Amino acid sequence: MYLDERPTAGLSRTVQDDKSYSIVMIDVVHFPRCNDTYGHASGDTCVRVVYWRYVIPFTLVPMLRQQ
Repeated sequence: MYLDERPTAGLSRTVQDDKSYSIVMIDVVHFPRCNDTYGHASGDTCVRVVYWRYVIPFTLVPMLRQQ
């Protein structure tokens, strides 16, 4: 449900504010193996690491440059 609702709300807000909007999907190839071998807590950590390493630099840096 979250993936259905969140983009719609974000898109509505960006159209209203006349700003751009992106959706990023990353295929973490070995995630299922990590999750199955080491448990869900490790899988959650894997997702956080990927997020902070690959998503934040591309969202935070341009946002800071605009200010």
